[in-house]
Amino acid sequence: MIDALIFQLIGLIYLAVGIGILIHPEFYKKLLADFSQNLSASYLGGIIALVIGYVLVFYHNTWSYNWPVIITIIGWMSLVKGSWILISPSSAFDMAKALKRNKVYLLVCGAILAVFGIILMYIGFWVKF
Repeated sequence: MIDALIFQLIGLIYLAVGIGILIHPEFYKKLLADFSQNLSASYLGGIIALVIGYVLVFYHNTWSYNWPVIITIIGWMSLVKGSWILISPSSAFDMAKALKRNKVYLLVCGAILAVFGIILMYIGFWVKF
């Protein structure tokens, strides 16, 4: 039950952000520019990613050949991302600037997020665990 809820929530977030990037790429370019210039926002983003990753890993560190392993992988990725932003903010800023400069790359990332969100929501709503 809790696995399904996590899949649904993460899937919904990824789908919404992915569609947002595809529909309003200029807004997300501005958001990325702001992220790389606003130290407080990026620091807070790093802490939030670290906390979400920690919670997912602490409560759901399941390594199996089944769907729930995806939650574990997302948790570890979030933990690493949050740590990366806090430990090496300049390299995180460089990546944000690269996304901002290349609209095609940004749109591809948006499409990947949207598709991954649909997959996660499908797992959360229709796959039986």
